[in-house]
Amino acid sequence: LRVQEMLRRVFLERYGEAVTDYNTAFVIDPSLKSDKLAGRIIDFVVKTANVVTSRSGSSQKKHLEMVKAIPTKIEGYLKFPVGSAEKTTINYKVAAVSELEAGDNVGAILTMKILMHLDRPQDVPTSCLVIDTKNVAAVVSFYGTNNTLKEKVHVGDTIYIKNPQLIFTSITFQGKMYAYQCVKVSDIKDVLVNDGQPLIDIFAGAKAVTNSFN
Repeated sequence: LRVQEMLRRVFLERYGEAVTDYNTAFVIDPSLKSDKLAGRIIDFVVKTANVVTSRSGSSQKKHLEMVKAIPTKIEGYLKFPVGSAEKTTINYKVAAVSELEAGDNVGAILTMKILMHLDRPQDVPTSCLVIDTKNVAAVVSFYGTNNTLKEKVHVGDTIYIKNPQLIFTSITFQGKMYAYQCVKVSDIKDVLVNDGQPLIDIFAGAKAVTNSFN
Protein backbone atom coordinates (compact mmCIF):
# COMPACT_ATOMS: atom_id res chain seq x y z
CA LEU A 1 0.00 0.00 0.00
CA ARG A 2 1.25 3.46 -0.81
CA VAL A 3 1.28 5.91 2.07
CA GLN A 4 0.34 8.74 -0.30
CA GLU A 5 -2.78 6.90 -1.41
CA MET A 6 -3.87 6.25 2.18
CA LEU A 7 -3.41 9.91 3.08
CA ARG A 8 -5.32 10.91 -0.02
CA ARG A 9 -8.33 8.84 1.02
CA VAL A 10 -8.34 10.40 4.48
CA PHE A 11 -8.05 13.88 2.99
CA LEU A 12 -10.96 13.25 0.63
CA GLU A 13 -13.01 11.84 3.52
CA ARG A 14 -13.23 8.39 1.97
CA TYR A 15 -13.03 7.01 5.47
CA GLY A 16 -14.28 3.48 4.86
CA GLU A 17 -11.50 2.86 2.35
CA ALA A 18 -8.96 4.60 4.57
CA VAL A 19 -9.77 2.38 7.57
CA THR A 20 -9.42 -0.74 5.42
CA ASP A 21 -6.06 0.50 4.13
CA TYR A 22 -4.73 1.31 7.60
CA ASN A 23 -5.80 -2.06 9.02
CA THR A 24 -4.21 -3.86 6.07
CA ALA A 25 -1.00 -1.90 6.56
CA PHE A 26 -0.97 -2.89 10.24
CA VAL A 27 -1.18 -6.60 9.33
CA ILE A 28 1.74 -6.18 6.91
CA ASP A 29 3.86 -4.13 9.31
CA PRO A 30 2.63 -3.72 12.91
CA SER A 31 5.46 -1.30 13.64
CA LEU A 32 3.61 1.31 11.60
CA LYS A 33 0.91 1.40 14.30
CA SER A 34 -1.59 2.25 11.56
CA ASP A 35 -4.30 0.51 13.58
CA LYS A 36 -4.26 3.54 15.88
CA LEU A 37 -4.82 5.82 12.90
CA ALA A 38 -7.74 3.64 11.81
CA GLY A 39 -9.12 3.88 15.34
CA ARG A 40 -9.00 7.68 15.28
CA ILE A 41 -10.94 7.76 12.01
CA ILE A 42 -13.55 5.33 13.30
CA ASP A 43 -13.95 7.35 16.49
CA PHE A 44 -14.49 10.55 14.50
CA VAL A 45 -17.03 9.08 12.08
CA VAL A 46 -19.00 7.29 14.80
CA LYS A 47 -19.18 10.39 17.01
CA THR A 48 -20.03 12.65 14.07
CA ALA A 49 -22.74 10.34 12.73
CA ASN A 50 -24.30 10.14 16.18
CA VAL A 51 -24.32 13.90 16.73
CA VAL A 52 -25.77 14.50 13.23
CA THR A 53 -28.57 12.06 14.02
CA SER A 54 -29.24 13.58 17.44
CA ARG A 55 -29.37 17.17 16.18
CA SER A 56 -31.53 16.50 13.10
CA GLY A 57 -35.14 17.25 13.94
CA SER A 58 -34.30 18.48 17.43
CA SER A 59 -37.25 20.17 19.15
CA GLN A 60 -35.21 22.10 21.70
CA LYS A 61 -36.36 25.72 21.84
CA LYS A 62 -32.95 27.29 21.22
CA HIS A 63 -32.31 24.90 18.34
CA LEU A 64 -35.66 25.64 16.68
CA GLU A 65 -35.09 29.38 17.03
CA MET A 66 -31.82 28.94 15.18
CA VAL A 67 -33.53 26.97 12.40
CA LYS A 68 -36.22 29.64 12.01
CA ALA A 69 -33.53 32.31 11.64
CA ILE A 70 -32.00 30.63 8.58
CA PRO A 71 -32.94 32.48 5.36
CA THR A 72 -35.27 30.53 3.06
CA LYS A 73 -34.89 33.04 0.27
CA ILE A 74 -32.38 35.66 -0.75
CA GLU A 75 -33.29 39.11 0.48
CA GLY A 76 -31.48 41.80 -1.46
CA TYR A 77 -28.23 40.95 -3.20
CA LEU A 78 -25.51 38.41 -2.44
CA LYS A 79 -22.14 38.97 -4.03
CA PHE A 80 -19.77 36.03 -4.14
CA PRO A 81 -16.12 36.53 -5.12
CA VAL A 82 -15.70 35.53 -8.76
CA GLY A 83 -14.25 32.04 -9.11
CA SER A 84 -11.91 31.12 -11.93
CA ALA A 85 -14.35 28.48 -13.19
CA GLU A 86 -17.27 30.88 -13.70
CA LYS A 87 -17.84 31.64 -17.35
CA THR A 88 -21.62 31.70 -17.65
CA THR A 89 -24.52 33.39 -15.89
CA ILE A 90 -26.44 31.09 -13.53
CA ASN A 91 -29.79 31.71 -11.88
CA TYR A 92 -29.42 30.58 -8.28
CA LYS A 93 -32.08 29.38 -5.84
CA VAL A 94 -31.95 28.59 -2.14
CA ALA A 95 -31.89 24.88 -1.31
CA ALA A 96 -31.89 22.61 1.73
CA VAL A 97 -29.71 19.53 2.17
CA SER A 98 -32.60 17.18 1.29
CA GLU A 99 -32.99 18.97 -2.04
CA LEU A 100 -29.40 18.36 -3.10
CA GLU A 101 -28.17 15.52 -5.27
CA ALA A 102 -24.95 13.59 -4.76
CA GLY A 103 -22.07 15.49 -6.35
CA ASP A 104 -22.08 19.08 -7.57
CA ASN A 105 -25.29 21.10 -7.34
CA VAL A 106 -24.77 23.96 -9.77
CA GLY A 107 -27.33 26.73 -9.34
CA ALA A 108 -28.08 26.01 -5.69
CA ILE A 109 -27.25 28.14 -2.66
CA LEU A 110 -27.32 26.20 0.58
CA THR A 111 -28.24 28.30 3.63
CA MET A 112 -27.30 26.94 7.06
CA LYS A 113 -26.39 27.80 10.64
CA ILE A 114 -23.26 26.54 12.36
CA LEU A 115 -24.04 24.37 15.40
CA MET A 116 -20.53 23.39 16.45
CA HIS A 117 -16.99 22.90 15.21
CA LEU A 118 -15.73 19.34 14.89
CA ASP A 119 -12.40 17.92 16.04
CA ARG A 120 -11.05 15.85 13.17
CA PRO A 121 -8.35 13.15 13.07
CA GLN A 122 -6.41 15.40 10.66
CA ASP A 123 -5.94 19.17 10.31
CA VAL A 124 -7.42 19.51 6.83
CA PRO A 125 -10.20 19.92 5.99
CA THR A 126 -11.74 21.98 8.78
CA SER A 127 -15.30 20.86 9.50
CA CYS A 128 -18.36 21.96 11.41
CA LEU A 129 -21.80 20.64 12.21
CA VAL A 130 -24.58 22.66 10.58
CA ILE A 131 -28.37 22.75 10.44
CA ASP A 132 -30.50 23.75 7.44
CA THR A 133 -33.91 25.34 6.94
CA LYS A 134 -35.67 21.96 7.26
CA ASN A 135 -34.01 21.12 10.56
CA VAL A 136 -31.64 18.60 8.95
CA ALA A 137 -28.13 18.42 10.34
CA ALA A 138 -25.08 17.75 8.20
CA VAL A 139 -21.34 18.35 8.09
CA VAL A 140 -19.57 21.04 6.08
CA SER A 141 -15.89 20.55 5.29
CA PHE A 142 -13.81 23.57 4.28
CA TYR A 143 -10.74 22.73 2.21
CA GLY A 144 -7.82 25.11 1.77
CA THR A 145 -8.20 26.32 5.37
CA ASN A 146 -6.77 25.45 8.77
CA ASN A 147 -7.92 25.35 12.38
CA THR A 148 -7.77 29.15 12.73
CA LEU A 149 -11.06 29.15 10.81
CA LYS A 150 -12.72 28.13 14.09
CA GLU A 151 -11.69 31.50 15.53
CA LYS A 152 -13.16 33.43 12.61
CA VAL A 153 -16.46 31.63 11.93
CA HIS A 154 -18.57 31.00 15.01
CA VAL A 155 -21.42 28.91 16.33
CA GLY A 156 -24.69 30.59 15.33
CA ASP A 157 -23.25 32.18 12.18
CA THR A 158 -25.25 31.88 8.96
CA ILE A 159 -23.39 30.53 5.95
CA TYR A 160 -24.34 30.58 2.28
CA ILE A 161 -22.67 27.94 0.09
CA LYS A 162 -22.83 28.34 -3.67
CA ASN A 163 -22.89 25.26 -5.91
CA PRO A 164 -22.57 22.86 -2.95
CA GLN A 165 -20.97 19.45 -3.45
CA LEU A 166 -22.71 16.70 -1.47
CA ILE A 167 -21.04 13.46 -0.47
CA PHE A 168 -22.16 10.54 1.70
CA THR A 169 -19.62 9.53 4.34
CA SER A 170 -19.88 6.14 5.99
CA ILE A 171 -18.03 3.32 7.73
CA THR A 172 -19.11 -0.03 9.10
CA PHE A 173 -17.93 -0.70 12.65
CA GLN A 174 -18.82 -3.74 14.75
CA GLY A 175 -21.54 -4.71 12.30
CA LYS A 176 -23.24 -1.31 12.26
CA MET A 177 -23.10 1.40 9.62
CA TYR A 178 -22.39 4.96 10.71
CA ALA A 179 -23.08 7.58 8.07
CA TYR A 180 -23.78 11.26 7.51
CA GLN A 181 -24.14 13.76 4.69
CA CYS A 182 -21.23 16.11 4.10
CA VAL A 183 -20.99 19.26 2.01
CA LYS A 184 -17.49 19.70 0.61
CA VAL A 185 -16.29 23.26 0.02
CA SER A 186 -13.28 23.05 -2.28
CA ASP A 187 -13.11 26.81 -2.84
CA ILE A 188 -13.96 29.15 0.04
CA LYS A 189 -14.81 31.83 -2.53
CA ASP A 190 -18.11 29.94 -2.72
CA VAL A 191 -19.04 30.81 0.87
CA LEU A 192 -20.57 33.93 2.40
CA VAL A 193 -21.11 34.49 6.11
CA ASN A 194 -23.94 36.30 7.93
CA ASP A 195 -24.72 39.55 6.10
CA GLY A 196 -22.85 38.47 2.98
CA GLN A 197 -19.21 38.79 3.95
CA PRO A 198 -17.02 36.50 1.83
CA LEU A 199 -15.40 33.76 3.86
CA ILE A 200 -12.18 34.29 1.95
CA ASP A 201 -12.03 37.85 3.35
CA ILE A 202 -12.76 36.64 6.88
CA PHE A 203 -10.05 34.03 6.54
CA ALA A 204 -7.53 36.56 5.15
CA GLY A 205 -4.39 36.69 7.22
CA ALA A 206 -4.56 33.04 8.17
CA LYS A 207 -2.22 30.81 6.23
CA ALA A 208 -4.21 28.67 3.83
CA VAL A 209 -3.36 25.00 3.51
CA THR A 210 -2.71 23.68 0.04
CA ASN A 211 -2.22 20.12 -1.14
CA SER A 212 -1.60 18.07 -4.25
CA PHE A 213 -4.61 15.75 -3.87
CA ASN A 214 -7.44 15.79 -6.40
